[in-house]
Amino acid sequence: MRINDGLRDLAGQAPDRSLQGLETRVWAEIGARQRTPSPALLWGWRSAAAALVLTLGLVSQSASGAHARAAEFELFSPNAALAPSTLLGDAP
Repeated sequence: MRINDGLRDLAGQAPDRSLQGLETRVWAEIGARQRTPSPALLWGWRSAAAALVLTLGLVSQSASGAHARAAEFELFSPNAALAPSTLLGDAP
């Protein structure tokens, strides 16, 4: 069957349902879909927030670890972390 013949036959038939209010129903459905966020969008935001929290945690942990290591190797400082005076305390 050729497409043109099929379209000509279809044009000669009456519609099988009413098309009254079709455009209103279509636009109402489009509006409802736009108002509700998609699950993919929600998971995208959640994973972005989790990645941000993880990154901030790693950055703060590495910064505090670098500070602790730097204080540990200050050999000639009077307040070095491993100096006997620091380990034994300031008691006379």
